[in-house]
Amino acid sequence: MKTMRLFKVFLDRGFSRENVAENVSVATKNGLNIELFDVSLKKLVVVEKAEIVKVDTLNEVLILKPVDS
Repeated sequence: MKTMRLFKVFLDRGFSRENVAENVSVATKNGLNIELFDVSLKKLVVVEKAEIVKVDTLNEVLILKPVDS
């Protein structure tokens, strides 16, 4: 039996990490933004001007960082 991994998502600002969402199943890039969705594909949050820098399935963590536009 497969187990679904749900992510905690953090925005890494270099000096701190902000928890922006939990129980995330899908992350998509839309322009400069990252859209985060739950298992029912309900949009949880849009993180503006960010990029994905690390996907850690073992620890169920997704790390984003701000980008300059």
